[in-house]
Amino acid sequence: MAYTDTADTLALAFEPAEAGIILIGLKILFTYTLSLQYMFHTTPLDPASWLLIQALTMFKFFAVEAEKWLLLRPGIHRM
Repeated sequence: MAYTDTADTLALAFEPAEAGIILIGLKILFTYTLSLQYMFHTTPLDPASWLLIQALTMFKFFAVEAEKWLLLRPGIHRM
């Protein structure tokens, strides 16, 4: 976790890996904590659902990375 100081505010900035770990932890708490299940009317996900979520997430990640690679090749300035 890195602290950044701007001219008029003190901002707390997270590295991407730290933010990802925090978000995964919050999702697990939201999904599997009984009190939060009751509050938000949710149920635990089965392993097949987790695999589908992971597959779709990875697909989107690689699609965005491929788009960035295509757009940042030499000779392409704007699209």
